[in-house]
Amino acid sequence: MVHFGLTSLSRQQASPKQLLRLKRQYWQIETGLHYRRDVTFHEDSTCMSQPHATRNLATEHNIILSLFSQIALHNAAQARRFFDANPRKAFCLLSTAHPRL
Repeated sequence: MVHFGLTSLSRQQASPKQLLRLKRQYWQIETGLHYRRDVTFHEDSTCMSQPHATRNLATEHNIILSLFSQIALHNAAQARRFFDANPRKAFCLLSTAHPRL
């Protein structure tokens, strides 16, 4: 399969292998973070009319995903269900530096 793309980098600045690595890094962000935010928090289907609300919501979701990762909860959907059912533990996660759940 052949893929075509445009870049401002010259051959001296980036070899084909380096371009492939850059492309994969980009998609890792897209499929890693953005996909998790959309699947877990349904960001793409959220309708907002306030100018900064979407950015604030995305920031909040990034913080929540970081907190999940910090306590080794890598399945964000499962972690969200857990904290939905345990609001005291969710508050503990948000209010302490090193939460013990």
